Amino acid sequence: KDDYERLLKDNQNLKERRAFPEKLEELDRYRNQVLEYSKCITALRQAGLEKDRRYDLLVQKFKRLRKCISSRKNGETEEDRQSSFGGSDCSAESSISLNTITEDLNEALDKDIENGYQQIAREGEQLRRTLSALKTGEYGLEDDQLLRHQLICAQTTIAQQQVVIEQQQSQSENTMELLDSIARLQDHIMEQRSKMESMEAELIESKEMNELLEFQILENKENMEHEFEV
Repeated sequence: KDDYERLLKDNQNLKERRAFPEKLEELDRYRNQVLEYSKCITALRQAGLEKDRRYDLLVQKFKRLRKCISSRKNGETEEDRQSSFGGSDCSAESSISLNTITEDLNEALDKDIENGYQQIAREGEQLRRTLSALKTGEYGLEDDQLLRHQLICAQTTIAQQQVVIEQQQSQSENTMELLDSIARLQDHIMEQRSKMESMEAELIESKEMNELLEFQILENKENMEHEFEV
């Protein structure tokens, strides 16, 4: 029974093709467009994966930067931390700011990437079903309108995903610049803290010298008074 129905369907398709050769040419043209759009969507998905890989590298770079900063902070003595002029508070606020920036970037980029992948996957699956149906000859001429609608949707999806990928690339570049700026700022903060610690050490040394001079002056004064009494 199934073979008989398939033969009837094939026969009907042949009759339609003979009766409407221009429709057959249009259907072939749609089939070629589906193939091209399928390739384009595959390329877009590959580009999305590449952006995802670059984003992972960016996150790893930031983690290494934060680990390096944490190691520097942990390497300080308790006395140095207490003697710095607000250095610990500054470092804590800097770490909190870095963590907040990272979380915001992670959330925004992950959301954009996930939405893009889901939309590409849906459109790609729909085009694959359409292409499979075209290859097996299951499409008749009455499905031209549906196929045309699917092609328009595919064109729209490709254009949207190209915009999303360009935006993600711009965000990745901006994020890289932001992380570089944060790294330079953190190095500058560490350098300023080192200078403050050096100045504090000089101040302590000057204070000790002043105390020593005061003691020597007092001692000389007592000696002179003792000599006058004698």
